[in-house]
Amino acid sequence: MSKIIITGASGFVGANLVKKMMDKNEIYIFTRKESDTWRLNDIKSEINVQTINFENKNKIQNVVNKIKPDYVFHLATYGGYPFQQNIEKTIESNVTNSINLMQALTEYGKLEKFVNIGSSSEYGPKTKPMKETNLAEPLFPYGITKLTQTYFTKYFFTKFGLPSVTLRLFSVYGPLEEPGRLIYDVVTHTLKNKHLKLFSKKAKRDFIFMDDVIEAIEKTSKTPNIEGEIFNIGSGKEYSIENVIHIVQSKLKKDLKISWGNVEKQRSFETNDHWIANISKTKKDLKWNPKVNFEKGLAKTFEWYKNNMYMYKSKWD
Repeated sequence: MSKIIITGASGFVGANLVKKMMDKNEIYIFTRKESDTWRLNDIKSEINVQTINFENKNKIQNVVNKIKPDYVFHLATYGGYPFQQNIEKTIESNVTNSINLMQALTEYGKLEKFVNIGSSSEYGPKTKPMKETNLAEPLFPYGITKLTQTYFTKYFFTKFGLPSVTLRLFSVYGPLEEPGRLIYDVVTHTLKNKHLKLFSKKAKRDFIFMDDVIEAIEKTSKTPNIEGEIFNIGSGKEYSIENVIHIVQSKLKKDLKISWGNVEKQRSFETNDHWIANISKTKKDLKWNPKVNFEKGLAKTFEWYKNNMYMYKSKWD
């Protein structure tokens, strides 16, 4: 049984990762004092919760040395949602705190793998499917700081031997999404027959189902000789928001009431250009292929929300 530290475990991807890995591993989660851990309420008694001040490198060092982890999955982040606009906090969370964590893990020196979770926002808009070798040209603070985090991840490998890998996630969807994300909004508004406000019909995304993302993270942790590398985690296919609406309506036999052009729903990286992952490197080196196509993933997501909306309580509206 491996000892695993997961940062950002209270978030969308982090909580799903905890629930997937807890049966076969000893899980420790690093959370901030202010973290809302509602996604983990049903399993808190089965995991080890560590409230960490990420600004205090010595405290991180002490906790790491006590736990003696085999793997660390670094998902803690800030700035990816429209309501997260504080630039100083974005820099602190994605850059400063990540450096403090990596310094502590370097001093510990016994880690099997450090898996850093990056973002497709690091690329900036591209006219072709995004490759790991593309020039990264992020346009906004979130992408800029995530790219900086990725650079430091590689630095700590090349300079100090920290066995690190970065996964650039594209548009993840599935259970436990944050309200305000596209798939959450479309599915839950369909369930409740509520009016849906969106910005653009033409904006494109590469949607990847949560189960495929978790499999990619697990494969990364076990694959040898990939330290220092970056891998795209997407489906390799893109859908416009209009495509998503059409698929939901045709598959679920429901008509959505939608108003378009709502500026409050506009994302900072909104673009009508392509936003799609080239996953050829990931397929080759990680022996990973996305298994859940978009239509099947949407159906699974719809069923989950139909049975689990009680978890959101006040977040419903």
